[in-house]
Amino acid sequence: MPYFLCALLLVALAEAWKMNTTVSLWTFLTAHLVTTNLYSIVTSGSKRASYSAQFLYFLVMAIILAGLTFFVSINSKYVVYFTPDARGVVLGIWTAIFTGIAFAGFQAITNAGGSSAGANSTLGGLKIKDFYVGAAAESALRHNANLPLMLAVIEVESRNRPTPLRRIELWLFRVMPDGIGPKSLGIAQADDFEKSLKSSERGMSEDGQNVSLGEVDVKSIELLAKKLSGTAGEQFGERLGPFEIKSYANRVNKTPQYLSAVARIYDGMHDGEFGFMQNLSLKPQRSTEDDMTMNDSGVAISDAIPIEESETIQDIEQFDANDSPIDSGDDWIILEEIELIAPWAVRYGDKVYVQMKISVDAIQEVKFEMLGDFDGRFVVDWLKVSKERECFKQGLFELSAKGVGLRVSLLSADGAVYVMPPLEYSADRDFSTVESSDG
Repeated sequence: MPYFLCALLLVALAEAWKMNTTVSLWTFLTAHLVTTNLYSIVTSGSKRASYSAQFLYFLVMAIILAGLTFFVSINSKYVVYFTPDARGVVLGIWTAIFTGIAFAGFQAITNAGGSSAGANSTLGGLKIKDFYVGAAAESALRHNANLPLMLAVIEVESRNRPTPLRRIELWLFRVMPDGIGPKSLGIAQADDFEKSLKSSERGMSEDGQNVSLGEVDVKSIELLAKKLSGTAGEQFGERLGPFEIKSYANRVNKTPQYLSAVARIYDGMHDGEFGFMQNLSLKPQRSTEDDMTMNDSGVAISDAIPIEESETIQDIEQFDANDSPIDSGDDWIILEEIELIAPWAVRYGDKVYVQMKISVDAIQEVKFEMLGDFDGRFVVDWLKVSKERECFKQGLFELSAKGVGLRVSLLSADGAVYVMPPLEYSADRDFSTVESSDG
């Protein structure tokens, strides 16, 4: 539609300036294809699936736009009656510019755009919707895949495959014969998607006719988790090294540029401007006997009770990280501060998934408190997980989506308790980080 409107505008300008309408239209078509679609093919990298998909897209768009150009060209003498003259076009452009400036000023003054813009509108500034982050967390937990690594891969693929291009790929997958259409589909660019359709548990049609783009994206994320299965359990530190990242991402794509891009994005989650997995320094707080009480399965869940009735844990605001605990008896344990990667959480369905890799040997269990208020005075529910459980080793925990926020406490074998800053939930997003909670 934008091309068609520009073609009509070009007819009006050519008529006013006494130019050949046919030559002007075909010149415009050539310039458009060279500077957009053809340029994308040249800069798409060396991934074969990328070349084939974009070349097919180029052919389809060239045929469609050539048809529109031919139609306007042979009917140019009639088109003139429906288009404004050159003076009217210039007047309309200036009117649109002034209207846009006025609207932008009004929006800035009244904050009509809401508060969701900025770095906190997406997780760490990634171009991945919260829904897909949650789908990645759910699949990562099921297949023991490294969630931050999955997000880095999905980010690279989604940058190369924005939503419009993924829709075109799905359409080509439906209409093209096997072996000719796109080799990979979805936001994670699963290259074995056709095989997954035939064994799908969701009843997707084998020919792809009934598959929506959202289903394709979620399915591609699941296939990526299977391809990266076991990578969470193989991580012994709090984060992967650059060579480890590349070795795992090599299962998806062996292109050097691709591997470097994944490694850079992964590092940016920890050290970048919008990093949400930065280091936290924690010092111990008071613990009680109840903190270390667990059932035989390693998990304990309570009913909704006020926090003061269950245990004494100071709010994080009341604890000065620069002060050392005071030795006032057996209730206090003198330990040095520990450093951990900041936790973050994402909602998916009726579950909340918390990413928090713990590599400190002294930590024996982790306690999650689902808060009933933002002050942390009331606990809706809580969950304890011992270090022997698989999710503790994986660094990814599944909780119920209760309360208005989440407080995480780490319990050591010596009885010390380390309290992390709370993760507050928001109506504007489905994720929570330490930074977004502070904001």
